[in-house]
Amino acid sequence: SLVGSEMCKETGVGAVNLLFTIVSVYFVDRLGRRKLYFTGLTGITVSLILLGICFAFSASLGDAGKWLSVLLVFFYVAFFAISIGPLGWLIISEVFPQKLRGLGSSIGSLSVWFFNSIVSFTFFKIVHAFTISGTEIYAEGENLGNPAGAFWFYAVVALAALIWGYFYVPETKGVSLEKIEEYWRKGGKPRFLNREKMPGILESYQYSGDNKTIMVKYHNYQLKWWKEGITLLRTFTFVI
Repeated sequence: SLVGSEMCKETGVGAVNLLFTIVSVYFVDRLGRRKLYFTGLTGITVSLILLGICFAFSASLGDAGKWLSVLLVFFYVAFFAISIGPLGWLIISEVFPQKLRGLGSSIGSLSVWFFNSIVSFTFFKIVHAFTISGTEIYAEGENLGNPAGAFWFYAVVALAALIWGYFYVPETKGVSLEKIEEYWRKGGKPRFLNREKMPGILESYQYSGDNKTIMVKYHNYQLKWWKEGITLLRTFTFVI
């Protein structure tokens, strides 16, 4: 029956969410936060694009399109559950300094539910706003629009999240809270946290006009540049 079919789908979504959340818990300290983040967001982006295609060509795909859409929803939930689902809660508990951790985590939690509410309240408006003419779906004579455009819109948001994450999601695997806080205090950039050869924090630099040499001193290494003609050469001298 229709009710039984809907219950199976909802149960399936919940089961996939639970299963891949457990997978995320297992891999988060083995693969790291950034790898799970980029894997999940890439899968989410692809799933949303394909979902949009399924709905845009639903008339041609028929029943196969419906089941393919359900399968893609499962894929979306799986990639969400291994990445931004649990990682959002984990990272906001790690990146703030001790004095601000409670306040920062609270603001982070509030932001999650605030944007969840925005998505819930605006979804159908976005569906109608981005419905492609001629692809409308009707139920009992009512125009429900077509969610293809909405899914593509969310795919663009997911793509933007990938770009944003490259610069601002830190890798906190194996790094103590004290070291994370110390790194922020020294002006470190999020994407270089926990890298084996991450750029140091600028302490001083000297310029010698005689031999046209610039020495830049960082807290974990020194860089030396010298320029001859149009060729710029660099040497790295690592210091402990």
